[in-house]
Amino acid sequence: MERTDPDMARNPEDAGRLGIRWPTQERSRRRFEGILDAADRLLERCDPADFSIYALAPEACMSAPSIYHFFRSPALVLTTLAERYLDKLLALMDEPLPTHLTTWAQLQDQLFERAQVFFEAHAPARKLLLGAAYSTETRKRDLNNDVLIAEKALAMFQQVYLVPDTPDLLARFAETIVINESIWALSYHRHGRITDEMAARARVARVAYAATFLPERLERRPPREPDAGA
Repeated sequence: MERTDPDMARNPEDAGRLGIRWPTQERSRRRFEGILDAADRLLERCDPADFSIYALAPEACMSAPSIYHFFRSPALVLTTLAERYLDKLLALMDEPLPTHLTTWAQLQDQLFERAQVFFEAHAPARKLLLGAAYSTETRKRDLNNDVLIAEKALAMFQQVYLVPDTPDLLARFAETIVINESIWALSYHRHGRITDEMAARARVARVAYAATFLPERLERRPPREPDAGA
């Protein structure tokens, strides 16, 4: 019989994900995050295909059953770690933009360059997000994550420019991300990193595709008028 603790509850936003016990108490949250920290360190030295709970246990200074208490399989540890990386990528998109941007392609470049710098500094993130998908379910979640990034990118475009309301605009932004990601993944497969040459090829591909649904130039959104009470 599965053990249940009063301080464990599945994250309500992830109700469909079986096999992960989401902590609600501080002590359990620290252990949960400690497992992910250890998984990140372990992936510096091993590939996802070689990842296991029993390899993770000494890195986390925990027993394997203690880790299984939170994660029913090693794939779920990696999936949760990948989502942590996604959160960091989304946070990078919130950083202030340079004021000199004059075209939508330059804005697009800024967003992808931030992601490239992140991947360059984080080998485990490259392995999980750019390496070969280790399950059909993982690939499906990767595509869902691309939609989350696309939503954020579209919102940023709409803050800076008067973006025309074209059909399926969010889907087109997501497809642009998938195109770029595919070339970055190919670079990772060939070189273990995103090379400058492959990054340039990815840029040509994503800009060319974006040009099929965005006009050559977008009018900048006028600055907001200050509040009368300010």
